[in-house]
Amino acid sequence: MIEILEAIVLAVVAVVTAWSGFRSAKWDGVSAREYATSSRLRSEGGKQQLTANQYQLYNTNVQREAGRSPCCWSTTREPGPAALGRQGRPYVRLI
Repeated sequence: MIEILEAIVLAVVAVVTAWSGFRSAKWDGVSAREYATSSRLRSEGGKQQLTANQYQLYNTNVQREAGRSPCCWSTTREPGPAALGRQGRPYVRLI
């Protein structure tokens, strides 16, 4: 009787081990796909951040140079808002 019980326990352990290996392999594929997706998104985010930084630097330089240029000064020697407003990217509000 003990031998039969040992054989049943051994069979259950073998089935559970095989099931565990199957599930592990399945999740390994899922995690690899998700890792690839996150790497791609991180790379795209870095490119977009670089582009945004370049636009910000460009707009900062344009605004600074517009303030130095004599054509942008009003009669009161203050930077003309109309002159500053047409500089830079159209979607950037210059202050």
